[in-house]
Amino acid sequence: MKVAIEKNIPIGIGIGASAGGLEALEILFENLPEILRKKVYFVVAQHLSPNHASLLVQILSKVSKFPVVQAENNKIVEAGKIYITPPDSDVQIKNKTIKLSKPKNKLGPKPSIDKLFESLAIEFKEASIGIILSGTGSDGSIGIRKIKEAGGNSLVQQPENAKYDGMPQSAIHTGCVNFQCYPEQIGLKIGELLNFKKRKTHHHSKQDEIIRIFKEIQLEFVTDFNLYKTSTIQRRIEKRMLYLSISKYSDYTQLILNNKEEKNILYQSFLIGVTGFFRDPEMYKNLESEIEKKIKAGEVNDNFRIWIPGCSTGEEAYSICMLVDYLINTKHKIRSSIQVFATDLSNKSLLIARKGLYDLGLRNKINKDYIQTYTIEQDSNFLIDKSIRSKVLFSHHDLTINPPFLNIDLICCRNLLIYFNQDVQKRIFSIFHYSLNEKGILFLGKSESISGSEDLFDVLNSKSKIFAKKHIHSKRHIKLGNFKPLRNSTFKEEQLTTKKEFFRNQKDQIKEKIIHLIEPIYLIVSENLEILETHGKISEILEISEGEMHMNLPSLLRKPFLTEVKKLIIQCNKFGENRSSIINNVKVDGNQISYKISVGNLSEYQNQSYNKTVLLVFEKIESIKQKPIKNEDNY
Repeated sequence: MKVAIEKNIPIGIGIGASAGGLEALEILFENLPEILRKKVYFVVAQHLSPNHASLLVQILSKVSKFPVVQAENNKIVEAGKIYITPPDSDVQIKNKTIKLSKPKNKLGPKPSIDKLFESLAIEFKEASIGIILSGTGSDGSIGIRKIKEAGGNSLVQQPENAKYDGMPQSAIHTGCVNFQCYPEQIGLKIGELLNFKKRKTHHHSKQDEIIRIFKEIQLEFVTDFNLYKTSTIQRRIEKRMLYLSISKYSDYTQLILNNKEEKNILYQSFLIGVTGFFRDPEMYKNLESEIEKKIKAGEVNDNFRIWIPGCSTGEEAYSICMLVDYLINTKHKIRSSIQVFATDLSNKSLLIARKGLYDLGLRNKINKDYIQTYTIEQDSNFLIDKSIRSKVLFSHHDLTINPPFLNIDLICCRNLLIYFNQDVQKRIFSIFHYSLNEKGILFLGKSESISGSEDLFDVLNSKSKIFAKKHIHSKRHIKLGNFKPLRNSTFKEEQLTTKKEFFRNQKDQIKEKIIHLIEPIYLIVSENLEILETHGKISEILEISEGEMHMNLPSLLRKPFLTEVKKLIIQCNKFGENRSSIINNVKVDGNQISYKISVGNLSEYQNQSYNKTVLLVFEKIESIKQKPIKNEDNY
């Protein structure tokens, strides 16, 4: 990827190592290419006993091509040198200067690799580079996340090559590692990273190839990355090219066209994938204050619904759920049913999120009040307690295409909007406004604002980016998925008949068909029984239980409805006719309620790819006996 720092300012590269790391360090420094001497310096955080003198400087000086010195506090760094952190010290780089400090945590590893990497991410941003070598535990994994968030690169020693693979495996588990290398390859890879910007590519040719790549990804995954900022996507393409040692965009485009595996890898790399527990604690504190105001004002009822788009591997979703559950159910004892809809494009990230299992080092980011109640320690990991996992529903969802979740009390969308262009941001704010209940809260990232959508939201806390839905007299009409490909795209019209067009007209037509119903409860369900959208008080119909969460209808539908609903859907799909039935005396919150269930096929509005998508409508009625009704009016 391109490196953007001041000319002639050397880049600091952090290296973290622990048990078995000395051998890897010797091989790495013995094979450093001479070209790096004027461009970088290295800072080594090798876990050491705080009570014994270190011999690292002497040992590494025998094999290293570059001078090896012990790091000194307030010393200005110099290119071409290797700085070794002394025992019982943490090291950071600030303003081109070494900063040493006594470790605050007596029990943790020393020096802290996480602290070093985090300082490099702040100092060098997208030019930051972190390297993890052999070692036990998970130190460095949090720092790797910080480097990725800054746009930098991370390398780890191949786990099978490491004497102890704990630290490399933990770093890889974050999903933030760019390269896995043998120690002798690391110097060459750094050289490639720093010289990538010198590779010559004609601007016009590069843009043409990027457009071709976008088209191919869109057709394969039905995700339009034209809506994202070009610079963000271009950096991810160039990282893949660098990894494969491909210098020409045209060569990489051909690979994408002919290699499905590479196409999938590139798609996954486009997905943002940056999150953390209680990121920006002060902002969370202010969010807590705003929710508490709603509780005291009587604005929190028995069902509090949260939507978290771009949830990645789930840390933010669980953080929000802990905060809200503690406030509502523990502190104020409202006994509200909390539902969290956490969505993302990356199925890989969602798998990690559903497990709720994280490196133990991440737990220190969680509020101390929550650790004992909501987490369970398991060896070098910790598990989110079932009481929280059961409240969070993780599902695949494209914010720019798929219908939004409705009747939401809190939307937490942090550091996702910055990757979209301004037109798309404005469109998404309209969707958020539509999704939120009256006075519902919108919580954004610290680099985001509601610029251009001030008519939709009131400011609750400008510094912490907390906003409330503003009441507007004319309800804004949104057409979901109404985005178009690039102006110079050569897509054939029939190729664009994808999920976008499916959702483009579906919502408006459905609303027109059921407008006569007052606050209907309805579900839109795909042919494989995946819930695509809900409306109304669905807690009467769906029930979230403990365990791994899915958006599959049979796993969420309350038992009294299950047999009849499945039968109606089968009949509707088989005969192409709408079907209805009566379910009497369903127990909901202690009351006996009867429902008329109507199932309608939506294929008349769409192409053949979606001819088994159905609409389920649940109407409360008087308790009566009635056989299934056939051939009713279309929904």
